[in-house]
Amino acid sequence: MEWLGLNHMHVYMVCLYDKIPADKMGKPFGFMNLVTAHWILVVIDVAAKTGYFMDPQGNSPAEHIKELVPKQPGSYECGYYVMLYMRDIIVDPSLLLNNAEMDEVRYERMNYVRVLI
Repeated sequence: MEWLGLNHMHVYMVCLYDKIPADKMGKPFGFMNLVTAHWILVVIDVAAKTGYFMDPQGNSPAEHIKELVPKQPGSYECGYYVMLYMRDIIVDPSLLLNNAEMDEVRYERMNYVRVLI
């Protein structure tokens, strides 16, 4: 499995934007790639005064931040996990992952890119 770069993540975010339900359009979410070494997802909901730090490697930024994400099994899956987190936040907040779900995200991104080529 290869590490995903910024372009892969950007294309998937555009793909997800097309799928955002109208009632979720104003909800905040975001992503980060710190020092281009590892993808994490940071979600900040200003209206609810809530923030989440989601790291597939299980790292915790601070004790007071609630972790909602399982640890990734290897060192290259972080981009796929973050794409799935982004999609789940938009569609369904369930964040449990397995290999079949990771493959689903890979195929979804691949099929979206295939149409653009």
